[in-house]
Amino acid sequence: MSLLASSSLVAASLLAGVVGLTSLAPSVAMAADECGNPSANAGAPDTLTCAGAYVTIDYTATTNGNLTLNMQDGVTVIGGLYATGNAGENITVRATTTAPGLGDPTIGNATGYAIQLQGNGPSVIVDLRTSDPGVDVAPQIGGLRGIFADNNAGNVTIRMNEGAIGASGGFGINAVATGGDVLINLTNGTTVSANSTAIRALSDGVVNITTTGLISSNQTGIFASGAGGVFIETGAVSGLGPAGIQAQSSGGPAVVTTNGAVSGGVGIIANAGGGGASVVTLGGNVTGLTGSGVVMDVNAGSLLLVSNGNTITGATNGVTVTASGVSLVDVIAADVTANGGNGIDVTATHPNAAVFASSTGLITATGDGVNIDAVGEATATVNDVTAGGAGVVVDSAQNDATINVNGNVTGGGGVSATAGAGVVVDSAQNDATINVNG
Repeated sequence: MSLLASSSLVAASLLAGVVGLTSLAPSVAMAADECGNPSANAGAPDTLTCAGAYVTIDYTATTNGNLTLNMQDGVTVIGGLYATGNAGENITVRATTTAPGLGDPTIGNATGYAIQLQGNGPSVIVDLRTSDPGVDVAPQIGGLRGIFADNNAGNVTIRMNEGAIGASGGFGINAVATGGDVLINLTNGTTVSANSTAIRALSDGVVNITTTGLISSNQTGIFASGAGGVFIETGAVSGLGPAGIQAQSSGGPAVVTTNGAVSGGVGIIANAGGGGASVVTLGGNVTGLTGSGVVMDVNAGSLLLVSNGNTITGATNGVTVTASGVSLVDVIAADVTANGGNGIDVTATHPNAAVFASSTGLITATGDGVNIDAVGEATATVNDVTAGGAGVVVDSAQNDATINVNGNVTGGGGVSATAGAGVVVDSAQNDATINVNG
């Protein structure tokens, strides 16, 4: 079954459940201020309880102070939950449990976001963590789109500790923080399935995303952009569009840690600008369906890829790395397959950028097994390589170029590199060294 079909089925099932529950209710709230009137106490903070069945919960016109909506037990909403805060106000939507076994929230919307919050204060929070995980049917959020939390003046936080978010025609989670940070924490196998990007997070500050369940999308699985840095830790991620995971930071580190398999047009993209580090640590295999398995960029910071024995596969290159400033590049791979390019491809344009690329497994490539184009120091260490082009190419314009071969390297017409054949090393100004131990 395609992801589009599965996303549609998830959203449809969510909505069907809500409609079914609502039809049994003796009365359904229809107007604004469904869970209570926040104007009753003027501008003081309000904590209102939403219990039972609702068509829509709408607090876009009247918040009058900090607003907290308690979604109690098995509350259901079929037409979406909306809230807009005034300047300086906090908005919070949270799940509450009066007793185990009384259900968890189900919120859907066939025509828009299931939950849509617009903040203009310090915080916008969606906290659907339950106090009795595993007891009831977990929270189900979905419809055409999932959760939209937008804050023009502060932080955005989204948390779930069980359940599912489904979006048949848009984002699963869309979190935007202007002047603040984004925190998304989905634990205990919480899943997100979407026709568009499953999780999208934009921030003027730091983006921090943690997921444990499957994140699946017909586009990008997880896209995060943060001016102050991006930190992503995931379970399995599947994206059929541009990327499985894309982390980009304009002024801080871009760090991706996986604990499951990741696939996408490009499997993983980690782009750090402004001196931040670019770091990818794998806990599962990575596949680039139409592009490279892993793409990493760094401006003037360290770049580290650690595969931990997992396989990297790309439709073009296996690994593509670009370093444009003073940096330390370290690629530590195992098995790498490049079905339309180089196995490990590194470009470093600064004379003070040092490059170290290694593989302890088998590199299979239609192009070169390893290709390093550097100005500064460059070293490649490989085990076995089978390549349509050269087995290993290391080129340093101004510093040492070194190749260490610990296995068999075959390249350029199937010549076995027992004594350097299929290996090209070039240093314009310093030492060029080949060490063959295989």
